[in-house]
Amino acid sequence: MVQFGLMTSNLAKPSSPSATQPHKAAASLPPEVDALLVYAARRRLLLPLLLFVTAHRPLGFVAGQLLFAAQPLTLLFPSLNLRVWAETLSNVDGVRRMEEQLLAVGKKLGNSEMRP
Repeated sequence: MVQFGLMTSNLAKPSSPSATQPHKAAASLPPEVDALLVYAARRRLLLPLLLFVTAHRPLGFVAGQLLFAAQPLTLLFPSLNLRVWAETLSNVDGVRRMEEQLLAVGKKLGNSEMRP
């Protein structure tokens, strides 16, 4: 514990989240993103998609912000849902969660569906 005048600080112990602060829930991918990853894996595109996602991990945030900027296109194409992808890619762990989901889908499908 460190004391500065009238203020005291406990630097040795990390602060725990209080009841008023929102805590970080176990985040999962949105259903739209998850459905597309499963679809791609069933079409035998698991490895190319995994390589693409892993190689572009440093650009994930930039891609998410560009999708936010392109969101007015949804007025012309109402079926286009860019917000879900923009939020997923702009999240710090979004690309990592996509990689984990791709690996999980690959394990779930197993060798039976992945072979010709």
